[in-house]
Amino acid sequence: AEPVDIAFLAATLASSTGPQDRQGSNRALPLDGPRARAVQDAIIEAVLLVNRRPLLSAALASAVALRAHVSRGDTWGSQLTEQLCEQLARRLYSERAFGTVDGAAWVFDPRFLVFEFQMDMLLRRRQVEIVRDFVEAARSGSSRVRQMIMGAGKTTVVA
Repeated sequence: AEPVDIAFLAATLASSTGPQDRQGSNRALPLDGPRARAVQDAIIEAVLLVNRRPLLSAALASAVALRAHVSRGDTWGSQLTEQLCEQLARRLYSERAFGTVDGAAWVFDPRFLVFEFQMDMLLRRRQVEIVRDFVEAARSGSSRVRQMIMGAGKTTVVA
């Protein structure tokens, strides 16, 4: 059998025919039932972890920069040191904006997860809100216009 890459598996999460697509690449994979759900959960977990890689790399770069800055003799109270600490904290504390907790489960639209994976980025809460607003407007037959500042994700996320 041909190897299947993580990009293909991630794309099956957002596909209406995901289980069939996965089975097309490996006949041993079930279409439904607990084993099929276990396969899907494993793919979700893998994509969630893989998508954290760029964030962890950025956090590591921030930590290295902070360490270098402090080792040059700067004090912990300086403005630059505080900025570097805040940058590191933001990168370590980044959270996904498209899921909600329902009891013990994390509920989410897999299309957002697949988008994050394919674009190698973490969606911000406001971006998710705007996309959801546009989707709801399209479903109801109405239109929406939003003004967004430069760097807010107009081209990459919303378009």
